[in-house]
Amino acid sequence: MKLGKKSMYFLFPALIAIWGLLGYRIYTTFSNRKPISKPVELTIKNESIDSEKEKFIPSLNYSDPFLKKHRADNNISKPMKSVVETTIEVQRVKPKAEYLGFISGQKGGQKQAIVGYNKNVFVLSSGDSIGSFIIASISVDTLSLKDGEMYWKYGLKP
Repeated sequence: MKLGKKSMYFLFPALIAIWGLLGYRIYTTFSNRKPISKPVELTIKNESIDSEKEKFIPSLNYSDPFLKKHRADNNISKPMKSVVETTIEVQRVKPKAEYLGFISGQKGGQKQAIVGYNKNVFVLSSGDSIGSFIIASISVDTLSLKDGEMYWKYGLKP
Protein backbone atom coordinates (compact mmCIF):
# COMPACT_ATOMS: atom_id res chain seq x y z
CA MET A 1 0.00 0.00 0.00
CA LYS A 2 1.54 3.18 -1.10
CA LEU A 3 0.82 6.35 0.84
CA GLY A 4 1.15 9.79 -0.55
CA LYS A 5 3.36 12.58 0.74
CA LYS A 6 0.41 14.50 2.10
CA SER A 7 -0.71 11.65 4.31
CA MET A 8 2.88 11.16 5.53
CA TYR A 9 2.96 14.77 6.75
CA PHE A 10 -0.08 14.02 8.90
CA LEU A 11 0.72 10.45 10.09
CA PHE A 12 4.37 10.97 11.07
CA PRO A 13 3.69 13.78 13.64
CA ALA A 14 0.70 11.80 14.99
CA LEU A 15 2.94 8.76 15.47
CA ILE A 16 5.58 10.81 17.31
CA ALA A 17 2.91 12.43 19.51
CA ILE A 18 1.39 9.07 20.50
CA TRP A 19 4.78 7.52 21.32
CA GLY A 20 5.80 10.66 23.20
CA LEU A 21 2.63 10.54 25.30
CA LEU A 22 3.17 6.85 26.04
CA GLY A 23 6.81 7.48 27.03
CA TYR A 24 5.81 10.39 29.28
CA ARG A 25 3.25 8.26 31.15
CA ILE A 26 5.80 5.49 31.73
CA TYR A 27 8.35 8.05 32.94
CA THR A 28 5.91 9.66 35.42
CA THR A 29 4.85 6.25 36.74
CA PHE A 30 8.37 5.23 37.69
CA SER A 31 9.62 8.63 38.87
CA ASN A 32 9.73 9.23 42.64
CA ARG A 33 8.11 12.62 42.51
CA LYS A 34 5.07 13.15 44.60
CA PRO A 35 2.29 15.23 43.18
CA ILE A 36 2.18 18.75 44.49
CA SER A 37 -1.11 19.65 46.05
CA LYS A 38 -2.70 23.02 45.76
CA PRO A 39 -2.68 25.22 48.85
CA VAL A 40 -5.80 24.87 50.95
CA GLU A 41 -7.66 27.96 51.89
CA LEU A 42 -8.21 28.13 55.62
CA THR A 43 -11.14 30.07 56.92
CA ILE A 44 -11.77 30.46 60.61
CA LYS A 45 -15.09 31.63 61.80
CA ASN A 46 -14.94 33.62 64.98
CA GLU A 47 -18.06 32.78 66.90
CA SER A 48 -18.98 34.59 70.02
CA ILE A 49 -17.91 32.53 72.99
CA ASP A 50 -19.63 32.98 76.29
CA SER A 51 -17.12 34.11 78.83
CA GLU A 52 -19.23 32.83 81.68
CA LYS A 53 -18.78 29.19 82.55
CA GLU A 54 -21.68 27.19 83.78
CA LYS A 55 -21.29 25.82 87.25
CA PHE A 56 -22.24 22.20 87.71
CA ILE A 57 -23.05 20.72 91.08
CA PRO A 58 -23.39 16.93 90.97
CA SER A 59 -26.27 15.35 92.83
CA LEU A 60 -24.91 12.50 94.89
CA ASN A 61 -28.17 10.69 95.54
CA TYR A 62 -28.10 8.41 92.48
CA SER A 63 -27.28 4.71 92.55
CA ASP A 64 -23.84 3.60 91.48
CA PRO A 65 -24.17 1.87 88.08
CA PHE A 66 -21.18 -0.41 88.72
CA LEU A 67 -22.20 -1.61 92.17
CA LYS A 68 -25.91 -2.25 91.65
CA LYS A 69 -25.67 -5.84 92.84
CA HIS A 70 -23.35 -5.06 95.76
CA ARG A 71 -25.24 -2.57 97.83
CA ALA A 72 -25.00 -2.68 101.60
CA ASP A 73 -28.79 -2.81 101.90
CA ASN A 74 -29.00 -5.93 99.77
CA ASN A 75 -26.44 -7.95 101.74
CA ILE A 76 -29.03 -9.57 103.97
CA SER A 77 -28.52 -13.30 104.09
CA LYS A 78 -31.55 -15.33 103.15
CA PRO A 79 -32.12 -18.78 104.59
CA MET A 80 -31.54 -21.49 102.06
CA LYS A 81 -34.24 -23.98 101.29
CA SER A 82 -33.50 -27.40 102.61
CA VAL A 83 -33.30 -30.00 99.92
CA VAL A 84 -34.77 -33.35 100.81
CA GLU A 85 -32.72 -36.12 99.31
CA THR A 86 -34.66 -39.10 98.18
CA THR A 87 -32.92 -42.30 97.32
CA ILE A 88 -34.50 -44.49 94.75
CA GLU A 89 -33.37 -48.06 94.71
CA VAL A 90 -32.73 -49.40 91.29
CA GLN A 91 -34.73 -52.51 90.70
CA ARG A 92 -32.46 -55.14 89.37
CA VAL A 93 -33.75 -57.37 86.66
CA LYS A 94 -33.57 -61.08 87.26
CA PRO A 95 -30.97 -62.53 84.87
CA LYS A 96 -32.32 -64.69 82.07
CA ALA A 97 -30.48 -67.83 83.01
CA GLU A 98 -31.68 -71.43 83.06
CA TYR A 99 -30.51 -74.19 85.38
CA LEU A 100 -30.27 -77.13 82.98
CA GLY A 101 -28.46 -79.77 84.99
CA PHE A 102 -26.22 -80.85 87.85
CA ILE A 103 -22.88 -82.70 87.63
CA SER A 104 -21.26 -84.25 90.70
CA GLY A 105 -17.69 -85.50 90.69
CA GLN A 106 -16.76 -88.99 91.92
CA LYS A 107 -16.10 -89.52 95.63
CA GLY A 108 -17.93 -86.31 96.66
CA GLY A 109 -15.81 -84.11 94.43
CA GLN A 110 -16.59 -80.78 92.89
CA LYS A 111 -20.19 -79.86 92.05
CA GLN A 112 -20.84 -78.33 88.64
CA ALA A 113 -23.94 -76.83 87.07
CA ILE A 114 -25.04 -76.74 83.46
CA VAL A 115 -26.35 -73.20 82.90
CA GLY A 116 -28.00 -71.68 79.83
CA TYR A 117 -27.34 -67.92 79.52
CA ASN A 118 -27.85 -65.69 76.44
CA LYS A 119 -28.52 -68.70 74.19
CA ASN A 120 -25.22 -70.33 75.25
CA VAL A 121 -24.64 -73.33 77.51
CA PHE A 122 -21.93 -73.21 80.19
CA VAL A 123 -20.59 -75.77 82.66
CA LEU A 124 -19.71 -73.80 85.78
CA SER A 125 -18.71 -74.49 89.36
CA SER A 126 -19.36 -72.51 92.52
CA GLY A 127 -17.57 -69.11 92.45
CA ASP A 128 -17.41 -68.86 88.65
CA SER A 129 -18.91 -65.82 86.95
CA ILE A 130 -21.34 -65.63 84.09
CA GLY A 131 -21.90 -62.14 82.69
CA SER A 132 -21.93 -59.86 85.73
CA PHE A 133 -23.22 -62.60 88.05
CA ILE A 134 -21.34 -65.01 90.30
CA ILE A 135 -22.54 -68.52 91.07
CA ALA A 136 -23.09 -68.52 94.84
CA SER A 137 -24.18 -72.10 95.43
CA ILE A 138 -25.08 -75.24 93.52
CA SER A 139 -27.34 -78.01 94.74
CA VAL A 140 -29.15 -80.85 93.01
CA ASP A 141 -32.43 -78.93 92.71
CA THR A 142 -31.43 -75.21 92.84
CA LEU A 143 -28.82 -72.81 91.56
CA SER A 144 -28.28 -69.39 93.19
CA LEU A 145 -26.68 -66.44 91.39
CA LYS A 146 -25.27 -63.39 93.16
CA ASP A 147 -25.03 -59.82 91.84
CA GLY A 148 -23.64 -57.49 94.51
CA GLU A 149 -25.98 -58.09 97.45
CA MET A 150 -28.84 -59.57 95.42
CA TYR A 151 -29.39 -63.33 95.18
CA TRP A 152 -31.53 -65.15 92.62
CA LYS A 153 -32.52 -68.81 92.85
CA TYR A 154 -33.32 -71.02 89.89
CA GLY A 155 -34.93 -74.43 89.92
CA LEU A 156 -33.87 -77.31 87.72
CA LYS A 157 -35.63 -77.29 84.33
CA PRO A 158 -37.21 -80.64 83.46
